[in-house]
Amino acid sequence: MGGVSNRLCGKSALIKTTLTFLVCADDDRSHVTATAELYLGLEKQGVSSEMHIYARGGHGFGITDVHAPFSTWDQRLLEWMFDRKILVNR
Repeated sequence: MGGVSNRLCGKSALIKTTLTFLVCADDDRSHVTATAELYLGLEKQGVSSEMHIYARGGHGFGITDVHAPFSTWDQRLLEWMFDRKILVNR
């Protein structure tokens, strides 16, 4: 288990974490930079992580029925969870 400095919350504590899946949209400029920095921090600490940045989706795009690339992020998460053996039965 690795950790990453909690700069995003303004603290210098070390957060212990395991596998991490990150997703955001590039047009949510207030969060995309922080997400990328978190990913790099996790990688630096040896935490296995995966990051998806969609070109558009805005803040809080969630799970939608919209026919856009970002609307399938939850499928990417499931695929990642099966690949990492977090989930075992489809």
